[in-house]
Amino acid sequence: MSDDSSIKVSGLVDVTACILSLNRPGYLRDAIDSVLSQTQMPKEVVIFDNGSKSYVLAAVQEYLEKGVRWQGVDFTRSFIWNFRRAVVQAKSKYVFMMHDDDRLCPDFLEIQIHYLEKNPDVVAVSCNGYLIDDNGNRNGRLIMSNFEDSQVERYECSGDVAFKYAIDSCIPFSPIIYRTEALKLVDLRDEYGKVCDAVFICDLADIGIVALQSSALYECRMHSEQDSSYFSPEILAKLENFFWTRQTNSLADTFKLQSMLIRQHTSRNIHSFFRCLTKLRSIRHFFCELFKIWDGVFSNYMGLKIIVNAVKKRLVALWKK
Repeated sequence: MSDDSSIKVSGLVDVTACILSLNRPGYLRDAIDSVLSQTQMPKEVVIFDNGSKSYVLAAVQEYLEKGVRWQGVDFTRSFIWNFRRAVVQAKSKYVFMMHDDDRLCPDFLEIQIHYLEKNPDVVAVSCNGYLIDDNGNRNGRLIMSNFEDSQVERYECSGDVAFKYAIDSCIPFSPIIYRTEALKLVDLRDEYGKVCDAVFICDLADIGIVALQSSALYECRMHSEQDSSYFSPEILAKLENFFWTRQTNSLADTFKLQSMLIRQHTSRNIHSFFRCLTKLRSIRHFFCELFKIWDGVFSNYMGLKIIVNAVKKRLVALWKK
């Protein structure tokens, strides 16, 4: 990596590692350790704590004595507020905003910064990740298991990003490394709440290419306190409506995106209906819930295919028993 000397600052890589923290001292210590164990070290490591209890600061005091910075506040505000605070303070060439419950693999920074240096048209790059449990043990699964090894996906517009989500996949938010100058041109949209990250990545792709590495370079912790464990039907519908407005690079891409959004919408309506079956109070209630799924976007053809495929999978599972 000697050809990347242009991004070194006093032997460190010109990137600010921001850790967004709230009341999880054990996870936070793991996150800090993973940043400090990088094969190439960031210029600065800053904990943007969002009003944690005093024991959190005490738990990381030893790291502060080694140069990690603590940016605390008196009371807890929203995640979006804390993210914006970190963006405003970023002065380095690159920056990333990891969640305190995730961990980085040792070569995360070296590989991702090298990619950004070799691809100046890319404004941000994310990566695949290992899933870990509450105790930090890998469970043998990846966030995205259908990636080919060493593959890189590039999203050249917001429509490309929307399609990624429409196929029930994602672009991991926590490990994204941004060019700081590009990051400061976009903002998280408060009105989208817990799905604002998907909207944010769409907005980012409209000012420059967003990339996604197939290599697993971080560890995503799955635990009961995760804010992303549940999304209301209302917020998912709002995100879907946003995706419908995204621009693509061709009519063919627009048709493909709309087809996947219809399929996703149809699938969600079907699952919602079957969840309601256990709560039905009368035959009238049954038909009311049934007719709710035909809302103008629902596809009978796709709905039939989804149900048939689900039945097939169930029969295969029963047969194997």
